[in-house]
Amino acid sequence: MHNKNSSLFLLTPFTALAFIFIALLAPLTTFAAETYDVALSMVKTLQLGNNLEPMSYRVATTTQTYLMIVQKAGTLTAQSLTKDELHRLQPKYQEQWNTNLARSYAEFFDSTEMQSITNEQKSSKYVGKFLSKQNDVGRSMQLKSTKLLTDFVSEAMLNVFTKVNGGK
Repeated sequence: MHNKNSSLFLLTPFTALAFIFIALLAPLTTFAAETYDVALSMVKTLQLGNNLEPMSYRVATTTQTYLMIVQKAGTLTAQSLTKDELHRLQPKYQEQWNTNLARSYAEFFDSTEMQSITNEQKSSKYVGKFLSKQNDVGRSMQLKSTKLLTDFVSEAMLNVFTKVNGGK
């Protein structure tokens, strides 16, 4: 005979294990959050994410849309309109760019190292590691931010194209 209460009793050890598992993970989550917070502070303080706008411009100038704008408006106008539009839209994408960059740094550095780099910069004993990990951080950032960069450039180029062709 099956008793409804016995199935509740069977779940109790499972539930207990789940709570223990969650309790064991809590310090890791707190540590990861602290590392991310320090990484984000480092990115903002050292302005490491300031490459978004120039990088987006380099990408924009390789698009077919940009070439059509050049044909329609001329090189100088295309350059000017593209730079202006990227600059106008940049705040919309900057926070996510900084977040992705912070997450990338947090993969390779602990909070102590990043805090030291933030505070001491070139005097930090971790500056060598910081410089040697730039390619790794860059690859991580590329994986995290390709879509963001594509969206940013696509929106800007559509706006410039529309402007050059008599739209708003």
